[in-house]
Amino acid sequence: MKPYIASLLRHAFTALAGLGGLLLSHNLLDPADVAQVDAAGVSIGTALGVVLTAVIGRLLLTLGGKMFTGAAGESSGTSGVALLFVLVGASAVVMGCLPACSTSQLAAAQSVPISTTVHTKYGTASYSTAGGLVLDVETTSGK
Repeated sequence: MKPYIASLLRHAFTALAGLGGLLLSHNLLDPADVAQVDAAGVSIGTALGVVLTAVIGRLLLTLGGKMFTGAAGESSGTSGVALLFVLVGASAVVMGCLPACSTSQLAAAQSVPISTTVHTKYGTASYSTAGGLVLDVETTSGK
């Protein structure tokens, strides 16, 4: 029954979108009305995103509880691969929700000088983004 209802909804939404395009192409819809519908669609899309996030989170909690139910000393039949997939998926969702850096934040991060130094028995070699490459060769050891 669920696939049948999902199929009907998909066909109904596709028909509505097609009907809207047809009416707009024949100048039967005012473009200002279309802009209002688009704005309402954006707010509905945001609300739908919140609802879907809650539903997917609940599904992950339910599936996670079923996957990792083994008691001490018992094997639940799952491996660490399932946990790895759950962690990678969760981190992908978190990274997708983080805001991107602004231009000023990126410029501030690039202005921080980075340097590295290597000490050997022959001397010191260091590199800095501010000063470039600097070599100090040890000449007093006699070798």
